[in-house]
Amino acid sequence: MYFLNELHEKNYNHLTNMVFPQAKKDSEYNPMAYLLALPDIYKRCINDPMLHEFPFLWTVEYKDTSYTGEDEDGEYKVNDFDIKKDGAGKEIESENYATLSSGYKKMVDLAANLFNSSNDDFNLTDAFGTWDNNMIKVYFQAVLLRLEGRRGIEGLDLKIH
Repeated sequence: MYFLNELHEKNYNHLTNMVFPQAKKDSEYNPMAYLLALPDIYKRCINDPMLHEFPFLWTVEYKDTSYTGEDEDGEYKVNDFDIKKDGAGKEIESENYATLSSGYKKMVDLAANLFNSSNDDFNLTDAFGTWDNNMIKVYFQAVLLRLEGRRGIEGLDLKIH
């Protein structure tokens, strides 16, 4: 498996072992964890208290509206939030996301797209214009992780070095 550097691999192992253990068996969580583990992204998202439940919430300003309640089965917790918007109704980017380079923002957009294809913000052609060769390798590795559940694509054999 290709990693940008040792810290990327260490961050990935932490995310897949402690934060998103389902990534080991889930082809949507795995590439998301791989991309969020990139050191420049990881250091901006890892301390978000909602990361475990909402992996991309750290990219916007929000108010935590979580609460606990009780019913006949005992106490329960509901994780919830309100996303802050500007005067035009557009979501406000968090400082952690806003200060990422455009190339790393594209990696976050790719992670969201591979995790849940409802993300309309990702444009591959634009992304290729911002990524160097190492980031292109990261891109290919993330796509391979997303396709991991398939039995193989005849005639395709990619090895990233």
